[in-house]
Amino acid sequence: MHDRSNKMDDISMLSFYRDHSVAPVRQYIADLDVHFARRRVLYQQLGIGACAFTGRRVLEVGPGTGQNALFVAAQRPSQLVLVEPNPTGVKEIKISFEPYPTWCEILSVHNIPIEQYLDTHQFDFVLCEGLVGASGHSDPTALILSITDHVRIGGILVLTCIEYVAYLSEMLRRLLGVEITGHLQDINQRTAALLPIFSPHLQSLPGMTRRFDDWIIDNLINPASVGGLVSFGNCLSYLSDRFDMLSTSPRFITDWTWYKKAALDINFFNRVALECYWHNLHNFMDYRCVSPPRLETENRSLSSRCEEIHHQIREYEGTRGYSVRQQIVANLHMLQQEISANLPMVAEALAEVEGWMLAPSIDLHAVANSKKFGTWFGHAATYLSLIRRM
Repeated sequence: MHDRSNKMDDISMLSFYRDHSVAPVRQYIADLDVHFARRRVLYQQLGIGACAFTGRRVLEVGPGTGQNALFVAAQRPSQLVLVEPNPTGVKEIKISFEPYPTWCEILSVHNIPIEQYLDTHQFDFVLCEGLVGASGHSDPTALILSITDHVRIGGILVLTCIEYVAYLSEMLRRLLGVEITGHLQDINQRTAALLPIFSPHLQSLPGMTRRFDDWIIDNLINPASVGGLVSFGNCLSYLSDRFDMLSTSPRFITDWTWYKKAALDINFFNRVALECYWHNLHNFMDYRCVSPPRLETENRSLSSRCEEIHHQIREYEGTRGYSVRQQIVANLHMLQQEISANLPMVAEALAEVEGWMLAPSIDLHAVANSKKFGTWFGHAATYLSLIRRM
């Protein structure tokens, strides 16, 4: 048990949250009906009708503020267990549930890492949003397996992952943030300096409910966000021996196979999902448009380029080395050329960033009021639902 708990101390996301007493995932949910409508659509995309939770045992790992868990609680599961290792998150969960005493009757909250949580019974649903993709965990495979161990046979697992392709827009904002506020150590000062620059960008996102200051802390300052990412392909490789794909959000899996033929292939669901993933990976790059499928080789090259830029930004954040900065600019230029035919709006956004990085100083007004880079965001979080194999 001692070794297992020590592994969780390696999570830089959790360490960052604890060190600064933050839970930067708060949402504006004054209109609970609208919030519930969003959650209902998400679960429906994942192949889970709201009534599926009714009377079931549900575990949520890393629920943050517990605001999303309110929807599940409203469906009256037989038991709702929240495992949240961040003490500030636990306080926020209590605040979220306080107005709903009848929902608290089925609720139990555990302020421990998932690796320390023990239960003699497995769960019908295990939900984990926003943790696996960029946890900063030293062994993400072990983290995922600790979560999946709690899913019963035939039960459903919901995870989120992050693609380097999809997260590039955030990473470039982080790069600009380093250039602008890299001299500041205090996260409140950094957040205050970045808020007026990137708030116009976030205001361009339809349906954005997260607090802008929390988004900045979590994506532009939190050290876990600049670390290695866990992609859809990674998740399937970790889980394919025990789980079958059910659905995703956004949905990108298309399948015309006759179900009787598919029944003869034990790896059918995961194989089809992986094929669709590689042919459509470029569409994760910009939420505003959908392009025709591309060759897998093209998208593997795209993913590698974005991953290289991601790690270069991480290196630059730590060293502020001039040569690394030049490598980033060169990679951005090559990426523009590679995607101009399929993703012209992204190419224009990249050109803006390249121009700012080549200038003697960054024009903060131009960044804040950008109509090309400022409105570009990828599908940063990909949700996937899986069924534990019989």
